[in-house]
Amino acid sequence: MNEADRDALGRLLKEALRPAGHIAPGCDLWPEMRRRLETPRLRVTGWDWILTALAALWLVAVPPSLSVLLYLL
Repeated sequence: MNEADRDALGRLLKEALRPAGHIAPGCDLWPEMRRRLETPRLRVTGWDWILTALAALWLVAVPPSLSVLLYLL
């Protein structure tokens, strides 16, 4: 690539990628961030308990499955 090609490529890139300037958010984001931080993070549903019980029953019913489970983890 010679110098003229580099200059042409540089001009094309500058035209295509113009600076966006300063973009401010449309509103204050801090109240939404505080709301998200104050909400509880861990929520255990009924399906979680059902899956946990099924996994425990599976481990009790088929003891060799523990080695398979540990291998997959």
